[in-house]
Amino acid sequence: MSPASATASGPEEQGPTLKLIVEKGPLSGQSFCFGPGSRVQIGRVVRGNSISIKDAGISSKHVLIQFGPNLDSDTAPNCCQWTITDLASSNGTILNDTQLEPSEPSVLSDGDVVKIGELTSIIVKFDVTGCKGEDNIGKTRRNPRRGAAGRGQRMVELMVIDEDSELGLGFKDKLGDMAGNGKDVLEPSSVVFSGSNSVDQFLADLCIS
Repeated sequence: MSPASATASGPEEQGPTLKLIVEKGPLSGQSFCFGPGSRVQIGRVVRGNSISIKDAGISSKHVLIQFGPNLDSDTAPNCCQWTITDLASSNGTILNDTQLEPSEPSVLSDGDVVKIGELTSIIVKFDVTGCKGEDNIGKTRRNPRRGAAGRGQRMVELMVIDEDSELGLGFKDKLGDMAGNGKDVLEPSSVVFSGSNSVDQFLADLCIS
């Protein structure tokens, strides 16, 4: 998920794909897929996290899952593995039935269950076939309403500029005439439109005045 999509920690690495299946909680039923080399941060807020979960018991930056060198480098120095680390969260992280020590990475295995917050339970799965067919592949979802609102506002601003110039209304001169006649005038930057018809009505009022 920029805002924080899962980021690669280095050169492309070989290993199983990580699949996180949300079993319980606000995102119940959703799954997320990440390739080897990814760095997946989970928290309550969108900013800075690969996955954001609106669970009151989850910290803003709660837990980190990443693919990296084997923790036991003496026995398998050339191997890599998926690990999970609690980021000193307020309510902690439970891996299976064990509470993790803050900032201490633990190895993840296929079928592990991670519990965070008040409600959230996540099943860990590994897959060697990759992320084919997955909807959420290493991406953080954004709020579609927030993005649409921003685009709509920019479009309205462009519409005012374009229609003003094409119709030759003399926007600033017109506002000056209105002010001289004792009418209340809003500065252009403070004019807000709530719908598509509002722009046309505003321009019509200027022509009539």
